[in-house]
Amino acid sequence: MVWNHVLKELLGNKQVWKIISIWRRKTWIKNKKLIEIAHDNFLDFSTLESQLQAIDVCIYCIWVYQTSVSKEDFMKITCDYQKALTDTLEKTSPDIKFVLFSAAWADNSEKSRMFFAKWKWRAENLLMQTCFPKKYIFRPWYIHPTTKKRPNWLLYKIFIPMWWFLLKIMPNIWIKDIELAKSMVRVALDEKIIPNTFENKTIKNIYSQLITW
Repeated sequence: MVWNHVLKELLGNKQVWKIISIWRRKTWIKNKKLIEIAHDNFLDFSTLESQLQAIDVCIYCIWVYQTSVSKEDFMKITCDYQKALTDTLEKTSPDIKFVLFSAAWADNSEKSRMFFAKWKWRAENLLMQTCFPKKYIFRPWYIHPTTKKRPNWLLYKIFIPMWWFLLKIMPNIWIKDIELAKSMVRVALDEKIIPNTFENKTIKNIYSQLITW
């Protein structure tokens, strides 16, 4: 939902001359900037070491809803996939800037009753333990889809008639997927960004400043 917008932003940005997209399946987008790698094992990226040399920026968008998979798979997708990639990048591109797509309420005590909050924090902590000199963490709250793809969690389906009313009266709890993607790309490419963690309100501020960037 977010990576598609990130990819489009990167493809259209003149600062970017090469994009390596790693996913289970190719999009078959025809663009001279884009190199797509279909990869099956996200617990081992060692076979891609030759293709991941001297990478400047990694925008990490692997994300899954807690209700979509088992607890074991959620932990694996949230933490183990990420660590497998960063372990490889520490060998091939130790000076990389890493932008992580995390979530609001990531809990640094790792004792939260919200299962996802504990493991999102674990993922953030794993990133902070890497050697990368620049690490950026995005913690959006509700991400509103602008395409046909929609969240599949039950509360969304139950309260969908109320969504627009709630979003209107509580603007700081949500962001559109395309706004999040544009903000992530801005942080990835802008050398002047100072904070390393972006909550929902900060993300919206970044997006509002894009006109003058």
